[in-house]
Amino acid sequence: MIGAAAAGLSLLASLLVGEDCRRCPPPPTAPELEQARAGLAQAYAQANLCAPCEDSVLSKAAGAIAAGPGEGLPDPVALQRMVQAAGGGDPSPRAMLLTARDQKALARDVDLQWQPQGLDEVVGLGVFQSPWQSPWQGPRQGQQQGRDRVRLVVLSAERKVAVDPLPVRVSVGSEIRITGTLLAALHSPSVYVEGPNGIVAQIEAALTGSRFSARFEPNAPGSYAIEILGRGPRGPEVVFLKSVEVGTGGPPELPVKLEPAAQDDAVAVLDQINRERLKYGTPALSSDPRLASVAGAYAKELRELGMFGHVSPRSGDLKARLKRVGYPFRSAAENLAEGPTALEAQALAANSPAHRRAMLDPAYTRCGIGLSRTISGAGNSDVLLVEVFALEGP
Repeated sequence: MIGAAAAGLSLLASLLVGEDCRRCPPPPTAPELEQARAGLAQAYAQANLCAPCEDSVLSKAAGAIAAGPGEGLPDPVALQRMVQAAGGGDPSPRAMLLTARDQKALARDVDLQWQPQGLDEVVGLGVFQSPWQSPWQGPRQGQQQGRDRVRLVVLSAERKVAVDPLPVRVSVGSEIRITGTLLAALHSPSVYVEGPNGIVAQIEAALTGSRFSARFEPNAPGSYAIEILGRGPRGPEVVFLKSVEVGTGGPPELPVKLEPAAQDDAVAVLDQINRERLKYGTPALSSDPRLASVAGAYAKELRELGMFGHVSPRSGDLKARLKRVGYPFRSAAENLAEGPTALEAQALAANSPAHRRAMLDPAYTRCGIGLSRTISGAGNSDVLLVEVFALEGP
C-alpha cells in the first residue's frame, strides 16, 4: 500500500535518479496527477524496477482517452491512432484504465493493479474527473446526490528508435524525410509507406553511422502511414508507426470497433484477410491445414517461452519451422500480432504497412492461422495471432 502523495513523489524522484536507473527530467506540475504518480512509483518500487520517465506525448494521449466518452479503453488500432494524434509513434503501448471514487482510492488501485515491466521506459498519465451516478439511483436522485468519480489512464512503452519530428501535413509532391537512430541493439532499419490507395512500398534507407534516413514524395492527397522496422535477435520488429496527411483533406476516421469474433476465430481472421485481398483485386488465400499446424504450434511456443518475435531459441525462424515439418514452399512470410481478440489482433496487423504488405502479396496462395489465448484473473482476454503465408512448391 502507499503512503502520502508527497512520500510517493519523493520515492519516484529517488528511483529516477538512482545510480542504476535512467535519469529523467522532472515531470510538469500537475496536482491532479500527484496521487497517481505516487501509486505508480510504489508499484515499481515493490517490483524492484526503475520507474519510467513521464512522457508528454503519451500523457497527452492518456488524457484524451481518460476524457473520452467510452467506458473502457479504445480498441488497439484506435489507441494507435490516438497516440499518433498526440504526436507520437509508439506502435503498441501498454494501457490500463482505472475508475475510482477519489484520488486516494485511485492511487491505491494503481499500486495494486498496474503490472510494472523492466522494459517500461516512458509512461503517460491522464486523469479526468466526471460526475458519478449510482446505478440504483434514478436520474433525478442521481443528479441530486451524485458524486465525482476519477478516471485514470496509464500508457507505457519501450522506445526502440529515436525519430526526428515528422510534419503533420504537407502539400502533394512535397518531399517527406524520415531520419532517426535505432536503439536497443537493433540494426538494419526498414522503412515502409502505405499510401491512401492501400499500396505499400518499401523505401530505401541510407545509413550514416548509427543514423538512417529515407525520403519519398507523395503524389496524391490522403493519409500516408510511415512505419519503421528494426532487426534484433528475435527477427524484425515494428518500432515506429505514424501518419502524415498530404493535401487539404482531414485525418482518417477512427476505425469502427469490431464485433466479437465468429465461433471459429481462425476462420474469421482468414475471412478478414481475404476480404482485403479481394478489395484490391488480389485472389483469396486458401486455408492450408499444414500451415495452420505450424502457425498454431508457434503461437503456443511463443506463449510458453513468454516472448514475441519471429526467431525462437527453440524452433528457429519460419523457414526452419516449415522445413522441419516437410512443407515444400517457394516463398513464405509470417505475421505476428497480439490483441484482446483474434479480430482485434488481425486489425493491428492490417494497420501495419509491413504486415499488410505480406497479407496482400499476390505471390502467396495459401495461409495458415494459429492462435494462443489466455484469460487473466480479471477475465481479460489476450490473443496471440500467428499468420503464415506461402507459395507451395519445390
